[in-house]
Amino acid sequence: MVELQKKKMVKECMGYYAPANWEEKAGRSATYLAMLRRLRDICVNSAVPFTSLAESKVADSEVTVVGQQMFIHFYDKKTEPQNIIKQALASLNKGITVLLFQDEEDKRGFETLLHSTDPASLIIKMETEGSSVQLQTFEELEKMLQDLKNI
Repeated sequence: MVELQKKKMVKECMGYYAPANWEEKAGRSATYLAMLRRLRDICVNSAVPFTSLAESKVADSEVTVVGQQMFIHFYDKKTEPQNIIKQALASLNKGITVLLFQDEEDKRGFETLLHSTDPASLIIKMETEGSSVQLQTFEELEKMLQDLKNI
């Protein structure tokens, strides 16, 4: 695998490997594709329905657990934060809105953006403080799904 990575034929992200041309074919970064795969693994293991690549018009994925609709928006450092914030705000009135982070470091980095005076940042900050928008890592999301299923 290392040799294929050196030849730039394969990319690794979050412990997943993918042919380098998948980014071009999917129109998404390797990070995005790895996040989608990780979400898929969590949902399959938890027996929770979810939407895959480009199936949702309002989020990166929609997850349904015990009748509750969740709109998952992936945070990728390479994507403009304002675009992610706009997407998240658009799904607020539809169900639980989750901004999903690859790890705690990305989550903390995003939280520093919430101290901006930009109107969208202020709105998302208020929505996170009111729990309308949840900032979660994969581990936190997996725990939340299990908790919801156990209710």
